[in-house]
Formats: sequence, structure tokens, C-alpha cells
Amino acid sequence: MRKMLRAVFVFLIFLTPAQALDLPRDYVRGTTGQFTQGGLVVLALTKGTKATLNGEALAVVNEHTLIGFGRDAKLSQSLQFERQGKSVTVPIKLKKRAYD
Repeated sequence: MRKMLRAVFVFLIFLTPAQALDLPRDYVRGTTGQFTQGGLVVLALTKGTKATLNGEALAVVNEHTLIGFGRDAKLSQSLQFERQGKSVTVPIKLKKRAYD
């Protein structure tokens, strides 16, 4: 059952290409998802990379991290990557989403 759920999750993630965002290739190998209010983003990180969002550490499992944005999330976010003593901060502007 776990394998089936994992396969479905991976399949769904790869159906949604990430919104264009210039992330440093030294730290991020790929992205899927939406940088929008209520969005979900999966980052494939290079080996040994740690990530934080607005100063909060993100869990990294098998060189991947998952970021979920609330439906009322602030539009300005800060994503930071660190590896081998070097770090970079990337400002993120979420796309505003209208809810009925």
C-alpha cells in the first residue's frame, strides 16, 4: 500500500511543472509545484544541501523537501539554501490567489 501511495504521489508531483523561479542550480536540481498562495512545491536538492523558509528549517528526505503555502500566506517569502559552508538567499514572490 505504501509503495502505491508513493507512486501516486510522485506521479502527481511530476504532472505539475513548477512556476518559473530562478533557483540556484548549485543547490536545487529541480522543482515541481506552484509558488502561489495555497500552493505546494517539491524541491530536489543537491546532495548535502539544507533549506530554510523564512528562517524555519525544512525537512530534507532523500535530497527532497516539500513546501506548502497557506491560502493566506504572505506574498513575500525568503528561501535560503546552505551547503559546504556557503549559503544563498532567494526572495520569493508568491502569486496571489483569489478564493470565492
